[in-house]
Amino acid sequence: MSVPQRRRALLASLTAAALVFPVAVAPGTSNAAVFAAGHAPQAPVHLTVGDHAKPLNVEGTPMFGWRPRDVDPGEVQSAYQVVVRTAPPTGRAEVVWDSGKVSSSRQEYVPYAGPSLAHGASYTWTVRTWDRTGKQSKWSRPASFDIGLRDQDWQASWIRRTTTEADDYTLARKDITVGASPVVRARAYVTAGHQYALHLNGKVVDRGPAFAYPDDAFYRTVDVTDKLRAGEKATIGALYHWYGSGQGRPRGERGLLVRLVIDHADGSR
Repeated sequence: MSVPQRRRALLASLTAAALVFPVAVAPGTSNAAVFAAGHAPQAPVHLTVGDHAKPLNVEGTPMFGWRPRDVDPGEVQSAYQVVVRTAPPTGRAEVVWDSGKVSSSRQEYVPYAGPSLAHGASYTWTVRTWDRTGKQSKWSRPASFDIGLRDQDWQASWIRRTTTEADDYTLARKDITVGASPVVRARAYVTAGHQYALHLNGKVVDRGPAFAYPDDAFYRTVDVTDKLRAGEKATIGALYHWYGSGQGRPRGERGLLVRLVIDHADGSR
């Protein structure tokens, strides 16, 4: 056997010995006591709502998910607690739902079970977990989500250009003056047939997909809070492209629908 082979064999032997070497336990100490002496879980991470991090247009019942963490081997989540709070542009956040401690290992698609949430509003949520020995983690860092709009919430009309062109590009734009009070929250809601590029002050802030079907991505929401300045002029526009149904594209009409909502520090909108 060559020297390198002998070194590899020795290393393999030492590794195997380390794997089977028993953990020293004081006489009279039970396995349960060993587990009880473990660490508390770490704060959960990777918080999602409907499989998305910080979604801006949650439809239906919010479904929460997270990843529990624990440094102890073989640990499992035995319980969780979820708390949802309002996230108003101004004013104090309030708890709208506290699940209390729920005995469950569930950590995906946990449904919201509180009072109705306001459409177009923002919320934050946080979660903590317990391990199988009853030790409690710290609260996770808060995550956010927005509730989507209903049809009656848009307060906007479709922009449609009269044309029969099979491959049609249309540019729509509007100049506005932002209110004098500081901007604390701004959302742009947009949909078009079939593709669009949304511009704000000459910069593309979002690009929309062409293939949207019922109950699936009919519109998108964009956070444009940092793109607007109080008292200044702003231009919002969109270039949208219609090229007929077929090859997977849904039937529909050419057009553009946009809603821009700006919340100010003085409570105005």
